[in-house]
Amino acid sequence: MSTKTRAVRRWVAAAAVGVLGAGLLAGCSADGRETIRFTFSKREALT
Repeated sequence: MSTKTRAVRRWVAAAAVGVLGAGLLAGCSADGRETIRFTFSKREALT
């Protein structure tokens, strides 16, 4: 297998992972009903 073939496969794999990740993020935010909130009290922050 040539170096060029490996590079092409690597780019294809990277693109596939990127598309999958973007799809998951879009799927999570498409609903819109759930909002993730990170809140904590001062007491929790001090302990």
